[in-house]
Amino acid sequence: MTDGLLDTSVLVPLDAAGLIDRPGTYAISVLSIAELHKGIAGASGARQRAERVARLALIEQLFEALPVDRRIAVKYGEIVARTRRLEHPPHVIDGLIAATAIVHGVPVVTRDDDFDRIPDVKVVRV
Repeated sequence: MTDGLLDTSVLVPLDAAGLIDRPGTYAISVLSIAELHKGIAGASGARQRAERVARLALIEQLFEALPVDRRIAVKYGEIVARTRRLEHPPHVIDGLIAATAIVHGVPVVTRDDDFDRIPDVKVVRV
């Protein structure tokens, strides 16, 4: 059983000790892996790129990456339908991460307020 789905915003600022020592059992979304790869591609130099590659390798070792499957795609469609009239609808990746958390019955653990406008998702802010 998973205690929560870690948002990318939680993964990026933690050092290796913070990732390893996090109490509980957590998963991540494959979309966080995509965002972290985007960060690697945007690194400003070889040192930063190496640090980001090492962080991603540790994250992939520590946390199960939940895929986007049909159930999550359906839930995402429901989220879009319910939020499309908002002045600032959620970003696609945030909507898919929220859908993943909802389908798996766990909260999203995040450092930001991106999930506040998504209905039915439980959020734990750290």
